[in-house]
Amino acid sequence: MILRLVAAIACAAALWSGAPIVVAQATSSLPPELTRSIAYYATLTSYADSGTVTVDTGGFVDKGRFTTYFRRASRDLFFDFQSLTSVTVKTGHTIDMRAHRVVLWMFRGAMQTYQIPTPQPLQQVGSDAGAQVRALSGLSHPTSGAAIMIPSLLYSQARLPSAILQIEKAGVAGVEPVNGRPCHRVSGTAAAYYPNGKRTGVRPVTVWIDTETQLVRRVVEDTPEGYGDGKATLRITFDYQPQANPAIDDARFQFKVPE
Repeated sequence: MILRLVAAIACAAALWSGAPIVVAQATSSLPPELTRSIAYYATLTSYADSGTVTVDTGGFVDKGRFTTYFRRASRDLFFDFQSLTSVTVKTGHTIDMRAHRVVLWMFRGAMQTYQIPTPQPLQQVGSDAGAQVRALSGLSHPTSGAAIMIPSLLYSQARLPSAILQIEKAGVAGVEPVNGRPCHRVSGTAAAYYPNGKRTGVRPVTVWIDTETQLVRRVVEDTPEGYGDGKATLRITFDYQPQANPAIDDARFQFKVPE
């Protein structure tokens, strides 16, 4: 069965078709709470998180979980996304989606990906930076955007088209707790641009930033303009349990492909 989560974000996937780009943000239109957080990620020597993503289309709710590890000096990266369930809201019927998994790992410059179900689950990625950026960006669709959301901040020069980096204007709507942590609630509008200048994927985005650590704790992308001819809804929620500059051993950047 085709993963409903993937189908639900077909509109969001259009943000990357035709090579849309991340435009330079007008920092004067963004609150310092957001710009400081973005800048802070680019200074981290290492990073780790665990989190969840929930895709709510009104009729269905799909859930997945993910884990990220990163070390700047060696550019090592590990990202593991596991689909969990798809629930029909009206009936409560639940489908086990754990057969769908996406893993990317880069250790000492060598990158590989594993994705099921696909005809060729294991893929070797070329060593040039362009190929590695394309491989990571290509996993945004099957992971609802989780694969690039935080990595876009860690690899700031890669210009990955994440919702956070596509925010054009925003304001702080107070402080709210997220999983027991006080966070600045930053609400704004995000969009992408094609090379010809056409604006696309315009949508509300809210980011919750930990007031003490400056780390992102939650991101919500709401229904894009024109989605489903204006008759459908789509909300994608990312929740994070992040760590700044943790000690991470080599084993965290290895993945054993299931037999």
